[in-house]
Amino acid sequence: MMIEGIIALIILVVMSQLIGKGITTPLYEMKRACERLRDGDFRESERRIVRGDEFGDMAATVAEMRTSINKLMRSTNDSAQQIAARAGGTVRAARSWRCDAAGRRSAGVVGSRRGRQHGR
Repeated sequence: MMIEGIIALIILVVMSQLIGKGITTPLYEMKRACERLRDGDFRESERRIVRGDEFGDMAATVAEMRTSINKLMRSTNDSAQQIAARAGGTVRAARSWRCDAAGRRSAGVVGSRRGRQHGR
């Protein structure tokens, strides 16, 4: 009777360890995936959890979220580059205008005090 109890206890401990690992390992992997997202790593990577249960569903959702954020970041980056390119032309035109106006001012053509005082 005592030996059977010890064997049952050993089986119980081993089974609880296996069940515990089956729960904690996918949770740990999803935690690491979320930490990578938090740190700004939106690169596509191979899913480490492929299961047919709730953990697999959560892993698939995290992978889809990473893909969506990656697309959004690329789209935002493309838009920012387009805006910067358009703004670059506007900035160059404004600088050119300021340089031209400054040149005319120094030559006494535009807004010189001297011209205003003498009625010119």
